[in-house]
Amino acid sequence: MPEVTALPGSGEAVIPVRIEPPRSPGKYRQFLAALISGIVPGSGQLMLGAKPKGILLLALFGLFILAMWPLRLLQTYAGYVCSVIILLVLTLYAALNALLQSLGPTSHRTSRWWVLVFVPIGILCCSLDYKLLTRASGFRAFTIPSASMERTLVVGDSIVSDMRYYRSHDPSRGDLVIIYRGKTYWIKRIVAIGGDIIQGFEGVIILNGKVLTEPYVEHIQVRSQLPELNTFGPVKIPAGEYFVMGDNRDVSYDSRSHDFGLLQADIIVGKPLYIIRSSAARIGTSLH
Repeated sequence: MPEVTALPGSGEAVIPVRIEPPRSPGKYRQFLAALISGIVPGSGQLMLGAKPKGILLLALFGLFILAMWPLRLLQTYAGYVCSVIILLVLTLYAALNALLQSLGPTSHRTSRWWVLVFVPIGILCCSLDYKLLTRASGFRAFTIPSASMERTLVVGDSIVSDMRYYRSHDPSRGDLVIIYRGKTYWIKRIVAIGGDIIQGFEGVIILNGKVLTEPYVEHIQVRSQLPELNTFGPVKIPAGEYFVMGDNRDVSYDSRSHDFGLLQADIIVGKPLYIIRSSAARIGTSLH
């Protein structure tokens, strides 16, 4: 117990009171701040009382969201690369800054060894943010599972597609398109549109009476084992419908097959833009 003393010249007793220094936030709160700042840059700084830096990081994050949507930065491969780098730097900086921030003269800095733990956590937060922002801005990544689009796309290629493109554009001959049918996404090329007459004869495609020149087509066999892939038609395409084929003509399941048939516009849901990962040296290649 504290000793009781008396003030000189008075009969009043005074009990000394020990004044504790203000407590700074605990390390677990700082870990939480680092985590949420990795998800929403700047929010952790605000939680720890660093308002100027928190507001600045939130503003930068807001500008990044604006660039993703409505400015739609991902329309080009260069925009994709810039967006990945910017978000990665922003989220890692925000998370590690909150983790290592000094919380007052009496507090101890978090050990820098925790950086080794929070770097992969920050990368994971960045990946989750990026997927959400990509979907929200109307883009989507796909991985190619089959050889039906070789040489244009090979098995294992990852591509970015604009899932809003055909809301404001009509599909055209030669377009690569993402199709959604039977709860499955497909990628094919439009060869004929409404009003066209298309025919196949021994692997040669005749469109409106003229032999079609297609530099992107690949034939891996002399002729396909399925006769309908070699010779079909003539087929007149009704208005609002589309005849699609894969670029690897000998193995593609497409409009040449009776059970696949023509496509209506409402199942054409996206336009492939460029390759972001590939086993071949084609990363960044624009898709046409």
